[in-house]
Amino acid sequence: MMRGLAIVMILLHNFCHLQRFALPENEFGFSERYASMFFERAALTPGFLYDVLSYLGWYGVPVFMFLSGYGLVRKYEDSSDRLDILPFLLSNYRKLVMLMIPGILFFIVKAVIVGFSHAGVNPVEILKLSSMVTLLNDPLMPWIPPVPGVYWYFGLTFEFYIIYALAVNGRSLLPGLILVAATLLLQFWLAGSPALEWVRHNATGWLSVFIAGVAYARLRTVPRGVAIGVGVAAMLMFLPCTLNRFSWQLSLFSPVVFTIVLARLTESIRVWASFWAWIGGLSPFLFVAHPVVRSMMLDWFRPSYPSLLHLAAYAMAVVGCALIYRRVWAFTSGLLSRKSRSDKLLESGVKK
Repeated sequence: MMRGLAIVMILLHNFCHLQRFALPENEFGFSERYASMFFERAALTPGFLYDVLSYLGWYGVPVFMFLSGYGLVRKYEDSSDRLDILPFLLSNYRKLVMLMIPGILFFIVKAVIVGFSHAGVNPVEILKLSSMVTLLNDPLMPWIPPVPGVYWYFGLTFEFYIIYALAVNGRSLLPGLILVAATLLLQFWLAGSPALEWVRHNATGWLSVFIAGVAYARLRTVPRGVAIGVGVAAMLMFLPCTLNRFSWQLSLFSPVVFTIVLARLTESIRVWASFWAWIGGLSPFLFVAHPVVRSMMLDWFRPSYPSLLHLAAYAMAVVGCALIYRRVWAFTSGLLSRKSRSDKLLESGVKK
């Protein structure tokens, strides 16, 4: 359910924030002007919905980061599965790259077609797109930025896997907490600096919520009184935290707490819970598909005013594209796994 809620926030945000009439967000840097504009433009209109999704929708990202830490603990520390560092990293590298490939190919083809129809193919753009498979675009910013921009998250995820394998798995929380303290101090030091964008494109900007996911998974249970207190505080403090360039960097925790509370309180509503769980299961494919759909829709029709119909059409197109991609993924994964099994059987026969 949390994954479903988070991915819908992200895909709607990534459509809304590119519209000329929507309020810009404070995701990789902080602007006091944007923060004050958000409250000045508050009104129950379609335009304000675009503003809300543009300005706040990216807060679905820390929810995914929290769930990454939580999921790794549940898989490798709560079960008999053993984490072998090199196979773990290679397996996750392959998974992330394979997920990106269709989107990258689409944008390469688009760059070639647009290039030939204008002044020629731009090799720099092709290089930027091709370099995404290295997962190094985040640390190499601004020289080789992630293209499409949404895919910066894949490189960041791989950084989390490296940190988990080397500094967190099988250890106390102390090394992780030391890293969190160091990254928060770095962000406070760089508050208001252009260098903060690089920090926020890498694990240095988000490690706090990842380690929070690890800690939450290891706690097992949280006392009801503590849970209620934290939930209320997170909801009351969220918007005030977004008004200051220092407290803004701590505002990542509020949406995580909010989605936990919302999922807990509504999980007994069967239809609601089933819908968000289904969306959550589709989230990897929604994430890869939505930049492709967004690019096509913005090429064909870029509205000059807030349109709920346009937003709904985009959301439905993303879901349709993601469903197709999941079927293709399942088919190709099945072929690869069958080939892998047959290769192992052949190798075993040769050895015998």
